[in-house]
Amino acid sequence: MKRTAGILATLLVGVVAAQLFADVSIENRGRWPESWPQELEPLREKSRTIEGPLAGFLHYEIPFSDRDAFESAWSHLLQVKSQESPIVLTRSPYEGTGATKGSSMKAGVLINSYPFASSTDDPAASDAPAKGTKPKSAITTTIVLVVDGKVVDLNRIPLPKNTYIQDERFKDSDTTKR
Repeated sequence: MKRTAGILATLLVGVVAAQLFADVSIENRGRWPESWPQELEPLREKSRTIEGPLAGFLHYEIPFSDRDAFESAWSHLLQVKSQESPIVLTRSPYEGTGATKGSSMKAGVLINSYPFASSTDDPAASDAPAKGTKPKSAITTTIVLVVDGKVVDLNRIPLPKNTYIQDERFKDSDTTKR
């Protein structure tokens, strides 16, 4: 009995470890859907796509070095955000996924796409929307702004009304040090 329990525990640890060390693939190009606004097409070549660590989780890193280019793309970037998703603010520089030593994004946008659990995963979930409501997308998309105050300047762009703004620019900073 103890031997069987030991084998089962070993198998369980192996399965959990495999999930923790899942593959992440990085492509030095924005591989976002063709259905996104056409105005974002010029940004594809200088963007990165990170897939993983779980299947279906896609992250797009779009750096900006020119304030006018960012401001002209901003309204189009907002079109891909899910309505219920917050906008997350993070401070510059952003040390991205798979970033090589010394590389970082000084200003830009991170777009994270996460799949919702399907109704087959959760028997209580229903694909049919409640009466009088819109159907939910199969994917939720969030926007993270890498704020540097020059290229991405919050005083110069409109933030959408009725959207929660999650400010993480000062998270994990020690304000007592001088």
